[in-house]
Amino acid sequence: MNRSRKGKQLFITKGVHLVIPKEKLPVRHSMYFEIQDGRMIFIIPRDKVTYIGTTDTPYEGDKNHPLVNEKDAVYLLNAVNGMFPDINLCVDDVISSWAGLRPLVYEEGKTASEISRKDEIFISSSGLISMAGGKLTGYRLMARKVVSMIAGKLIQDGKKRIRKCRTLRIHLTGNKFKSSRQVKNYIKGISLRLNELKIPDIYASYLVHNYGIQSDIIVERIKNLNDSDSEIKLLKSELDFCLENEMVCKPLDFIERRTGRLYFWIDTIEKYTDEILQVFQNKLEWSTEQYAKERELVLDAIKNSRNFN
Repeated sequence: MNRSRKGKQLFITKGVHLVIPKEKLPVRHSMYFEIQDGRMIFIIPRDKVTYIGTTDTPYEGDKNHPLVNEKDAVYLLNAVNGMFPDINLCVDDVISSWAGLRPLVYEEGKTASEISRKDEIFISSSGLISMAGGKLTGYRLMARKVVSMIAGKLIQDGKKRIRKCRTLRIHLTGNKFKSSRQVKNYIKGISLRLNELKIPDIYASYLVHNYGIQSDIIVERIKNLNDSDSEIKLLKSELDFCLENEMVCKPLDFIERRTGRLYFWIDTIEKYTDEILQVFQNKLEWSTEQYAKERELVLDAIKNSRNFN
């Protein structure tokens, strides 16, 4: 609309991740290694699974729904098998998967893997500021860069006195830890409380890494629930907290974007789909039609995560 785009453009590539049961790939620490074609692959243990990634291929499909295909999976599995010849992973070992897109700034003559992941700022003659490239994990630094640039320009022009960007001093909610030791001790405390409630203590790490010290609130709420299934009580308590505090409006917000359960705990989503949807229906007063629509979306998400396209 500004008619200022010229020269550089976005180059979209796809990266996929595969989730494997921990007993099939029992690494204790994160790993990062080079494979035969020169690319780097990572392996990361997380709760009861291990996940691996990632590919880097040009993408021209539906940007809203990138999917993992079997070729992607075989590429990553071969990479891991090459590093660990005795593991012998195959596609049947993959319990879930997902794909994401990278908005790279195109550089002529470079392959997808060679293009820089850095973010860039473009300022048009009219003053429109645009940012492209970068990674989701760097969103605060990207925001800081733009805010600082604008603040400097306003000060330079003598139009306004403005404070420097403060994002480096603003803690994410739930983060009151000053060391990794404090995190470990807090997890142990949550683990003991979960044991008292007859909930597997493996959920302690899951809760703390998702919610920090707000895990206290979720665990405390469990005591007020009457369900006989202890894991259902945890799930409902967690969902109630997310509906009230975490901008969760739809089931996919909860199972995918906020908790990652769709990938790392997919068995709990398959097992308790209707219980999750029932909470939404009761809280948000869904109609029967809305319930059916949201249920279909959840089942599609499970199918896409479980299967290759």
